Amino acid sequence: MRDVHVPRRAQYGFLVAFVVIATLVATSALQRPAGAATGSWTTDAQFGQGTFQGTVASGGDLKLSSNLQAFPIMWVANAGESTVSKIDTNTGRELARYRTYFAGDSNWPWAGAAPSRTTVDTDGNVYVANRHFDGRRPLIMKILATGGIDRSGNGVIDTSSDADGDGVISPGEMKPLVDSNGNGAIDPNEIQDERVVWVALVGEPGTLGRSLCTGTDGNLWLGTFYDSKYYKVSASNGSVLAGPYSIFPLQPYGCLVDRDGILWSASLDTMLGKLNTATGASSVYTHEGSDYGIALGNGMVYQANSASLVFSAFNPATNSFSYPARDKGFHYDINSVSVAGNGDIIATEIYGGVHRFRPDGSEVWAAAPPQLQDKYARGAILDSNGDVWVNFVFNNTIAKYRATDGAPLGIFPAGKNPYTYSDATGTIAVGQTTPTGYWRVVFDGGSASLPWSNLSWNATVPAGAAVEFAVRAADTQAGLDAKNYEVVSGPIPSTVSGRYVQIQIKLTASQAGQSPIVHDVAIQSGTTNQPPTAIAGGPYTVAEGATIALNGLGNDPDGDPLTYAWDLDNNGSFETPGQNVIFSAAGLDGPGSRTVGLRVCDDDNECATATAQVNIVNVAPTVSVANNGPINEGFSATITVTATDPAGSNDPLSYQFDCNNDGTFEIGPQAGNSASCAFADNGSFPVAVLVSDGDGGVTNGSTTVVVNNVAPSADAGPDASIYAGQTFNVNASFSDPGVNDRSWGYVISWGDSTSSSGSAASQGGVSGSHQYSVAGIYTVQVCVTDKDGGRGCDDLKLEVRAVRVQIDIKPGSFPNSINLRNGGNVPVGVFSATYNGISFDARTINPASVKFAGAPGLRIGKSAQDIDGDGDLDMVFHFETRALQLSASSTQACLTGKTTGNIYFEGCDSVRILTGP
Repeated sequence: MRDVHVPRRAQYGFLVAFVVIATLVATSALQRPAGAATGSWTTDAQFGQGTFQGTVASGGDLKLSSNLQAFPIMWVANAGESTVSKIDTNTGRELARYRTYFAGDSNWPWAGAAPSRTTVDTDGNVYVANRHFDGRRPLIMKILATGGIDRSGNGVIDTSSDADGDGVISPGEMKPLVDSNGNGAIDPNEIQDERVVWVALVGEPGTLGRSLCTGTDGNLWLGTFYDSKYYKVSASNGSVLAGPYSIFPLQPYGCLVDRDGILWSASLDTMLGKLNTATGASSVYTHEGSDYGIALGNGMVYQANSASLVFSAFNPATNSFSYPARDKGFHYDINSVSVAGNGDIIATEIYGGVHRFRPDGSEVWAAAPPQLQDKYARGAILDSNGDVWVNFVFNNTIAKYRATDGAPLGIFPAGKNPYTYSDATGTIAVGQTTPTGYWRVVFDGGSASLPWSNLSWNATVPAGAAVEFAVRAADTQAGLDAKNYEVVSGPIPSTVSGRYVQIQIKLTASQAGQSPIVHDVAIQSGTTNQPPTAIAGGPYTVAEGATIALNGLGNDPDGDPLTYAWDLDNNGSFETPGQNVIFSAAGLDGPGSRTVGLRVCDDDNECATATAQVNIVNVAPTVSVANNGPINEGFSATITVTATDPAGSNDPLSYQFDCNNDGTFEIGPQAGNSASCAFADNGSFPVAVLVSDGDGGVTNGSTTVVVNNVAPSADAGPDASIYAGQTFNVNASFSDPGVNDRSWGYVISWGDSTSSSGSAASQGGVSGSHQYSVAGIYTVQVCVTDKDGGRGCDDLKLEVRAVRVQIDIKPGSFPNSINLRNGGNVPVGVFSATYNGISFDARTINPASVKFAGAPGLRIGKSAQDIDGDGDLDMVFHFETRALQLSASSTQACLTGKTTGNIYFEGCDSVRILTGP
């Protein structure tokens, strides 16, 4: 048989992540009295007898449409006279006008009470906020779309209406609002319009109520401008439920709540505010330009931008702004935005031009402002047909534009200074915050004062979605609007009577966007007893060894009291009394299932039974993963898994390891809970693990191994020595544990402020050559750097010796006697020859560099001679005897110098020192 769902099941909490499926068995047939009025709707054609608002009939089922639809009513706050107008958006006619504060027009949108911000709930009721530029506390007023509160007890709803039918509300067609006690506050006994439910003062005096929106739970959020605060306000009575929550430094200037419960706030500045309505936590993001109006759609937050940027688009997933229209070359000063059903952005200029953009910023159409004396504008309000409405503040009119091409559809009168640009038709409440649709039908019972007894239906309701059924009745169709809907769960209250009954079905999607489905609905008049229905709920899911609450539901069309009992062991005996009981899976192994039964009986002993399935599921292990890092590249990390399973040893665990996180578990399955993973390069590397129990339970885990870079190890080679003028060859080597660290750069510093560099594609040798002319001790350093910046160095000591040349003191004489007391000079010969492989030409000696025994050479006496007769010219230099730094004990004297090519040399010869006269 068909899945059966009885009234308002989504409210009872047993829908957990799936659609309720139950089997219902009634113990007696439905009885109807002779002559009872009955109506039923179960086919597309029958549902077509009613009106659809954001709903559609398809395949004999009623469900939400993919294009959710606003109410055909627009609420326009008239700031200059403290009223709010109710406009029929199909005709442009004003249906009613309500005072939001005592009479005394300011004729200025920024003075006095100055109502502006509106928000419409999912029932079409409006909440309007007085900003109060007069220093008073901000005020919120709730006004019903239909029905009312018969405060006078005269049996009718006394409210504003277009009595003369001219489409404009005159002062005489509004209910008065008089400050009878002169306290400046609207007291309950001063409210004369019976569609005004309540008035509440929220916040501190003089703070300006410039932000008002509806949350996911249907309650309100009011933002006060000057103290940067938000208050949560009850939609049912206007009391403050929470707050104030600071959103400083942002000053609230309009807000909307998305379906995740996040409040987004405009600022009249360069900021976008974010407030979590569940926790009160807030943050602020900064954008270009200056914002004004705000809208939601396409997963984005849009803000009108009055600095020629058109609009900004904030992506909550990346916390970043973009400016699509600006980036397409458009530059308009925009103060109002909204998002159409197809995702297009509607934007209104400060002076009345209206534009439609695709989300990528391309323009669909542009509409010029109408020919009005003053074109100062507010609002980009979408009606139930998708058409656009704009308020012309100082012209006291509202204009309508066609959705498809922006063609003007008319200009209509409004109150003084219409100033609404927030949610005025319910587009946000039913399309964004809480996606909602309606189906309504009027049924003629044929008899006046007819009592209606029962409403029944079959529906499928996903978890988190809801369906609500309500009725109202009157003896004339025109009289229905003054009646309040009664929400019913089957039996209809006896107060609902009349020839015409109106049924309203309200469908609300889950947060995941799933629609409830109404398969059929039926209504009946009369009072004959009918048996109850039973729903056992489920299917339920319980972990092995755990418990779960079973929630029984019953409905009696006649409202009779019900008793409940459960058969928990499926033996046919309903042994456990109670509507809600606990089922224990102790001793039951999963995976497996059990069937339980529920019996529901009314006080006439008519009963219904239902069954549900309880699934006992295996519980996957819980897993945590760790590693012994950080490690160095070229080494292995130990990955260790800690896993527990509620079944203990009954579920032996196996482990698999994916060391390179490529989706392939290359180690395992194995019984051991650890593995070794090697890493050839540095970085952060995720390692995935998979733990399986014996019953198909699988848990994934991961850990990130941090691998440090290791600098290359360099070996410059052994210390060495050469002679000045010779070339020194470095033959260094290096190694690196990071095999993927190629290529390597190297620098050889020669120790004389010069260096050589290069690169190596593989590990191994590094070589270089350098000629030294200056004698001395040099530190030669070799440094190798890998691709990650790791640097290793080594050095060697290089001794550069001066060229040892042959000299002859007093050429041709021996034993080279020198009398230090005598004047004169000493000649010294330097031989041209090849020394240690270096060809030395004495003629290239720089005379200025020559010293003998510490004495500089004389300018005179130097000559080139072949002293040793080998055919090469040698050089003879002369030195002042008394300048020689020798002593009586000296037996050797040395000569030093360098060539014009900067080759240092040194030579020594024996001496005999004379001290006599």
